[in-house]
Amino acid sequence: MEKRKATQQEINALADMTQTTSNRRTSPSSYHLVCLQFLGMMLSQAGECCSDPEFFTQGVVGVQDRWVVHQLAPHAGDNVTRLAVDLRVALRPDAPTSISSFTLCLWFKVISFRDLSCLLSYALSAENDGAITIFVRPSGVEVFYGKISVRHELSVRPLWWFPMCVVVRPRTLAVWVAGEEQLLNRNIPALPLNGFLVLGQEQDDLDSGFDSNQAFDGHVTGLTLWSHVLTSHQLQVWAACEATDGAEAYLTWDNIMNVPVELRLQGLCDAESPRNWSFIITSTGSEDHESSIYLHGYGDYHIMQNNYSSSWCLSDGRGKSIACATSRGLPLGRHLWRVLYNPCKKTFQNSVQLSLSTCTPEYFTCQDSSCIHLSRLCNNVLDCQDGIDEENCFTCIKPAGYVLAIPPVVPVQLMVTVSVTRIGSTNLLTSTIELDVTLTVTWTDHRLEFRHLHNSTGTPVIVEDDNKVWMPTFKVERGSLTQREKEHGLEIQKKTNGTVVDGAHITYSGAKNPLMLIMDLDIVSHCHFDLKRYPWDVQECDVSLQVMKLFKSQVEVLEDSLVRSYPKRLVEYDIRACELIPVAGGFVIKLVMERYGTLFLPVERFPERGTMSLTTLLVFISLYTDVSSSLPNTSYVKYIDVWFVYNIVFLSLIIATHLLACGSIHGTEVGPWVAPQAPKGSTDCNRRENFILKVTRIAFGVATFLFLIGYFIAAMH
Repeated sequence: MEKRKATQQEINALADMTQTTSNRRTSPSSYHLVCLQFLGMMLSQAGECCSDPEFFTQGVVGVQDRWVVHQLAPHAGDNVTRLAVDLRVALRPDAPTSISSFTLCLWFKVISFRDLSCLLSYALSAENDGAITIFVRPSGVEVFYGKISVRHELSVRPLWWFPMCVVVRPRTLAVWVAGEEQLLNRNIPALPLNGFLVLGQEQDDLDSGFDSNQAFDGHVTGLTLWSHVLTSHQLQVWAACEATDGAEAYLTWDNIMNVPVELRLQGLCDAESPRNWSFIITSTGSEDHESSIYLHGYGDYHIMQNNYSSSWCLSDGRGKSIACATSRGLPLGRHLWRVLYNPCKKTFQNSVQLSLSTCTPEYFTCQDSSCIHLSRLCNNVLDCQDGIDEENCFTCIKPAGYVLAIPPVVPVQLMVTVSVTRIGSTNLLTSTIELDVTLTVTWTDHRLEFRHLHNSTGTPVIVEDDNKVWMPTFKVERGSLTQREKEHGLEIQKKTNGTVVDGAHITYSGAKNPLMLIMDLDIVSHCHFDLKRYPWDVQECDVSLQVMKLFKSQVEVLEDSLVRSYPKRLVEYDIRACELIPVAGGFVIKLVMERYGTLFLPVERFPERGTMSLTTLLVFISLYTDVSSSLPNTSYVKYIDVWFVYNIVFLSLIIATHLLACGSIHGTEVGPWVAPQAPKGSTDCNRRENFILKVTRIAFGVATFLFLIGYFIAAMH
C-alpha cells in the first residue's frame, strides 16, 4: 500500500465536506496538526491511503466507484453519531437467511481512543447483542464472534489508515489487518443476516443502548460484505484499492446511505461578542489561526498553547483544562504541570512532573527531551546532561502495609552456601573450635518490586528512607557468633529481563528475582572431642546454626545447600570432610578432622647417633610433659601415653647401645654433611661396633615393627 501526503487542494476539498462550524476567524495563517502520544510523540500525515485523502476507489466486478469517508465521533452515546444498517433492508431479496462462510472488510482511521473504541457491532436481538464486535486499541484489534475472540497485535497509530477484514469459515476465524493475518481454529457457527450492523457504537440492545466511552472516534469507509471467503491475493488487491475480479458482494459501501441531520453547537452564541473562536478540523489539522502547534493525544486529550503565551494546557474532549505548564517553546521533555482538575478522582491537586517526548516506552526522557535507554538509568554515569537519570535510584520498592518482622511465605525457603575461610584453633581443653565463615543465603520475596538491575552478579538493595526488608538472622547453638561487618551485604540477583513501565523504569518481580544476603561471621562452637585414640584420633564437630525469631517449622533449608570451600590442612589436623546438613529451623556444618599422627612421617638422618639420640630423648620427655599438661586428666591410659613410653624406652636403648659400642666415631666434613671415618688403629673396635650396630638394628627394627603392628591394630579397634 503506497502512502503519501495529501495535497493542499485535497485538504481544501475535504474541509468543504466536513461538518465543522466556526464563528469568527480573524487570522489568515494556517493551523498545523501534530499527533502525539503523551510520553511518546508520533508525527502523522492526514489521509495516507490510496489515491485520495478522503475518497477511495472501490472495485466490484471490475466497476470502479468512489468511496465516501464517514467521520464518527462520540457524543453522549446518542443515536446520531453512529452509522447503522438493517441487513433485512439493505441486502438483496434473494439473500440467504444465514451464511457460514463470508468476508467482512472495511477501512478505519483512529482520531483518538476511548475506554473501548468499538469500530463495529452486529446485534441480532437484545439478548444476542454481540454477534460480531470489533474493538480497536493502541496495541491492536480484537474481534469477538459471539463468545469466540481473536486478538491481532499491532501498533494502531492515530490518523493512519488501516485496512482490516474478518474472514469466517466453518472451522476457522481469521482477522486480517494491513497484510497480516491472525488465525483461530475453532468450530464457527453460521451468521444470521437479520440483525443490525452499527459502525462506531457498541450495542447493548438492538440498535440502542450506546455508551460514549465505548464509541469509536475516527473515520471509516469501504464496508463490504462478501458471501464467500476471499483469498489472500484478493485481500491484498482490495487493500490496494483495486478491483477484486469475480468477487460479488452482498453489501457494499454504496448501499449505506448517509442521511444529513441538523446539529446544534451549544455555547457558541451564549458568550460575549466580539471574541476569537478556535476549532480544530481533525481530518486536516488546518484552520485560519495564528501559527501554533496542536498536540493530539492517543486518547480524548490534547495540548494547546494558551492565548499564544508560554502557557500550555492539557484539556479533555469537553474542553476542560486538566493541567497547565510553562514553556517558551514546545512543552517537550520534563516539566512541572499545575494540576487544575483530576478527571479520575474529580478533585484538585498540586503540581506533578510529566514528560512529553519522542521517546518510545523503553526509553527514558531527560529534562531536555532527549532519550536514553532504560537500562542506562542509575548506572553511575550521567547520561542526561542534567543528571536526572541518576536521581531516585532506589532498587527495592516495598508495598503499602509491608511488615518487616514477617517472612514472605511460611515456610520460607532458604538456599544456603557456606565458605569456611579459616579454622582458627582447636582447643582440646575447652572443647571449642573457631571458624571464619562467609555465609550466603538466598530467598525470594514476592511482596517486593525491584528496579535498576544491571547485571546478574548482584545489585545492592537500596530502599527509600533507609528502611529495611525482611532477612534471616542466625544464632549458633552451643556457641557464639559475631559478624565482622556492621552492614549486611544484601543484593538482588537478576534472573529475568523485567517489564518496561512507560518510559519510567524497568520493573522486576520479587518472586522471580531472589535476594542474596552475604555475611562474614566469626563462629566459636563447642564440640565433643573423643581423645581415646589421641594422637591418632579422628574428630567430628557439628556447628549448628538456627534462624532466629522464627519457629523451626517456618524455615526450610533447601537440599541443594552446600559448603563451597574449606581449608584442607590445619596445624594439627587434616580436614577429611566438611558438609552442610539441613535440619529443622536451620542447618549444621559438619567437620571431620584427622590428626597428622596417622600419616606417614619421614625419618631424618643425624650426624652423631649418641648425641642426637640423647637430644631426642630429652625432647620426647619434654614433649610428653607438655602434651600431658595440655590434655584433660582421664582415668584410662591414652594411646599417646603408650606411644611416648615406647619412644622413651626405645631411645634409651639406642643410647645404651652406643655406650656399649667402642669409642666415638669422628667424622670428616664433606660439604654440608658429615661422613663417618674411623681413626687409625681402630680396626678391631670398628669390627665390634659394626657387629653390635648390625645386631641392634635388626633387633630394634623387629621390635619396632611388632610394636607398631600391635599399636595400630589396637588404635584401629
